[in-house]
Amino acid sequence: MVDGLKIVSLTAENIKRVRAVYIEPSDDGLVIVGGNNAQGKSSVLDSIMYALGGTSTVSEEPIRRGETSASIRVDLGDYVVTRRFTPSGSTVKVTTRDGASFSSPQKILDGLFSRLTFDPLKFSNMKADEQSRTLIALLGIDTKDLDAERAKLYEERTGMNRLVLESQVTISKVAESCGDIPVARPDAAELMKQFEAAVSSNSKRSQIEHRRTTQQNMLTSAQETLIRLQAKSGTMQDEWSVVLQQLNDKNDARDTELCSRQEREVSEFTERHRLEWESREAARVSDIDTCNERKACAEADSAHGIESATAIVETLTEKAATQEVIPETVDTDAISLEIDSASALAKLWDAREVRRTLLATYDKHKASSDAITARMEAIDDSKRERLSKAAYPIEGLAVSETGSVLFNGIPFSQASRAQKIRTSVAIGAAMNPKLKVLLIEDGSLLDDDGLKLVAGLADEYGFQIWIERVGDKDASAIIIEDGHVRGAEVATEPVVEAKPAKAPRKPRAKKSVDLFNLAEGEVPFETVETA
Repeated sequence: MVDGLKIVSLTAENIKRVRAVYIEPSDDGLVIVGGNNAQGKSSVLDSIMYALGGTSTVSEEPIRRGETSASIRVDLGDYVVTRRFTPSGSTVKVTTRDGASFSSPQKILDGLFSRLTFDPLKFSNMKADEQSRTLIALLGIDTKDLDAERAKLYEERTGMNRLVLESQVTISKVAESCGDIPVARPDAAELMKQFEAAVSSNSKRSQIEHRRTTQQNMLTSAQETLIRLQAKSGTMQDEWSVVLQQLNDKNDARDTELCSRQEREVSEFTERHRLEWESREAARVSDIDTCNERKACAEADSAHGIESATAIVETLTEKAATQEVIPETVDTDAISLEIDSASALAKLWDAREVRRTLLATYDKHKASSDAITARMEAIDDSKRERLSKAAYPIEGLAVSETGSVLFNGIPFSQASRAQKIRTSVAIGAAMNPKLKVLLIEDGSLLDDDGLKLVAGLADEYGFQIWIERVGDKDASAIIIEDGHVRGAEVATEPVVEAKPAKAPRKPRAKKSVDLFNLAEGEVPFETVETA
């Protein structure tokens, strides 16, 4: 059974900045790869990752510029992994110590080295949410269903809380009613009808009074006219007699004057006077006839006026006797006050009902929000239980239901630098039980104490930790210069494929071989790499 694999040797050619390197790590747990920037030290660690991690870990340009191919060979003792690169892609081959190869080499690697990319130093420097996601993934804890449901409930509660807030704002705009408010809503409309009826009645009363006053004035005027006409009719005969007497007197005076004149002028004007007399006589007759005619007309007019006035008086008298009853005046001011009071009470009543409705709506939304919160808390409890049952690699390490990484009950971000490094290495060691290899890319961030701590942890956990450091001051460091190992010959051990051990051919297995459960001394079926 495969257990505790480490890198026995690494050969890389034309990988990124590497020209050709061959490294056989010492038995020390810490493998320091040093050198100045842009010399190829990062490419050495990338070579390990490319060889074991699969195509998902390979950069866009893994082949050194100017070259047409590249290769990596990692000897793990029990297995040898060879990965080749061409412009069209890459191929990988995994062989056993005896030279047997496998038809699905990457599947074998994924089973062994799925967490190879874990970098303890990177983990300790991650943000809190990144740390929790990484640790949950490494622990194999699946909370996606709970997280998805909680996110959905959170969004739902956010919308409900928005409704709660809107209800609160609306309620704050509706002042709480004060004073006595009737149980039933006051009907100002009915009082308005009463007011309109009172105004109509008072208007009708005024019209009747006006018509009665007008009729009374007309009756009085007609009566006065009748009396005047009757009085005038009584004195008309005397007046016309006087007028006639005056005319006679006037004519007599003229006759006397004419007689006098005739007597004086009788001799010479007898004929002319006779003619004038005749003319005057005719005029007398005409004047008397005209006066008689005027008298007759006046009498007829007087009689007609009396008759008309009498008819008008009788008509008005009859109307006065049959006039409609004048209604009593209604006090509209009192009704107006009642209307104002009813309207004010109605507004208070409406405001109270609106407030009651708003409060009921607020209570409904608040209850819904509280129910959602309870469901979220239940999900948090389930997640907390699920997380609490995880097999954490170091005592005191935990992930809370809110997603924060805790160490001894405090946020991991507040732990000391040494605690962070120790915990991160412990996580990496626990997550890689079969391949005891960890890669640290930014080793220059560690001071001397930090480096000693990592070296001690490598020995403590029996791990091989490859760490990249800028410079060449570290003791026992493998220094990379211009794509080569300093002090080594330019030529490196060639990348050759192990030849399979000669043994009788066995039939192909009908199913994949479980490499982790091979019996002692059992050799896997021989297969041929296809890609």
